Amino acid sequence: MKKKPSKPQSRLRVYAAFWIFFIAVCSVAICLQLGKAKEKELQAQALEQELANAKQEEQDLKDLIEFKKTSEYAEQQAREKLGWVYSDEIIFHVED
Repeated sequence: MKKKPSKPQSRLRVYAAFWIFFIAVCSVAICLQLGKAKEKELQAQALEQELANAKQEEQDLKDLIEFKKTSEYAEQQAREKLGWVYSDEIIFHVED
């Protein structure tokens, strides 16, 4: 016949089981939080890259606006769209 554990021993087992359970729950919670933190960090990096791309695009558009204000742009458009040429130029058309 088995001997019944004494009260202090059974209390000790209950406390040990509680602490093991508590540590396991805390470990799982910490792992989940670390995963979420890593996900947030990746999102932040993606947003930073998107911001850098948007700033570059903004700068490119500003440069284009400034270029369109020049006489060089006006001349380029006149040549391409209107067929404008200087009086001393000779244009050759190549047929395929």
